[in-house]
Amino acid sequence: MPVQAFAETVDQRIARPVLVGREELIVKQADELGIDLTGVDLVDVASSPLLPELTHHLYESRQRKGVTPAGAAAQMRQRLTFGLAMVAAGHADGFVGGATATYADTIRPAIQIVGLRPGISRASALQLLVLDDRLVFCADTMINIEPTAEELAEIAELAADTTRLFDIVPRTALLSFSSFGSVRHPQTDRVARAAAIVQERRPDLVIDGEMHVEAALVEEIATENYPHSRIRGDANVLVFPGLAAANIGYKLVQRLGRADAIGPMLMGMRHPIGPFLGAIVFVLLQTFAIDLIDRERFNLVIGGVFLAIVMFSPDGLLGLWARLSARFRSADSPVNPRPSRRH
Repeated sequence: MPVQAFAETVDQRIARPVLVGREELIVKQADELGIDLTGVDLVDVASSPLLPELTHHLYESRQRKGVTPAGAAAQMRQRLTFGLAMVAAGHADGFVGGATATYADTIRPAIQIVGLRPGISRASALQLLVLDDRLVFCADTMINIEPTAEELAEIAELAADTTRLFDIVPRTALLSFSSFGSVRHPQTDRVARAAAIVQERRPDLVIDGEMHVEAALVEEIATENYPHSRIRGDANVLVFPGLAAANIGYKLVQRLGRADAIGPMLMGMRHPIGPFLGAIVFVLLQTFAIDLIDRERFNLVIGGVFLAIVMFSPDGLLGLWARLSARFRSADSPVNPRPSRRH
């Protein structure tokens, strides 16, 4: 529950949350859970002084996309739309929400209201799997059904850059049912072209493909059969050829391998957006790393049953991440080192 999630941020002086929703319901829930709301601001969308401004902002940005003034006013009374509009208008730096909505119903307004970063063609999603001996990032697990070679290359670049937010050096494998031309097919050629695009465009990244999962994750197989590969069984970023493989693949590992899943992390957005509470770590890290190096605090819209704006201090955020990542650093893996914060 969001109220529970923010109790510690107040106790640890990490943040001053602003919960957005019906005040009587928030207070009732907090009382039932025994949570002290001292230091927490409560905002009702219907009575918020930001409502006229955000409604006008939504109409201005969507008036040629079929949105009327009355339609903008109706949409803005929804907590999801209100939170995203706060981000778009500069009243918040990031957003996590959508626990009571479908993934599509969260992503669609996020793209419409917040928008994509300049130069990015499509949003995509990344999932972090926390296994006993390694961390593995998987993309695109939620959005693009069958990306082109160019789109797959962009997804791979975004996934690698997102991995760096966790202080991990990305080693990216583009997966297929072929390894380096062993099976010739338009689907495998598409993945191979994507790898070539990234290698030419981003020489700073360690990336290769197309390859089987075994070539990406098993050192003996990679060394014996593919000594030319830049990935030696040590991949920590897996880019799947399409949505079906990615979504099924990460969920198989999560359920059968009993991995913890963090995400989905929405990549390519103009501002950090997390469609579920599981993406909160990503949004905090991305917001801090991109926007907030010289700022004393920032606003984050977070959602679940309610939406919330949170004001974090940089020191408090780093402390929060240190606690969250402690389990990652509890054991080192020669294949995939645990993340650690630079000093």
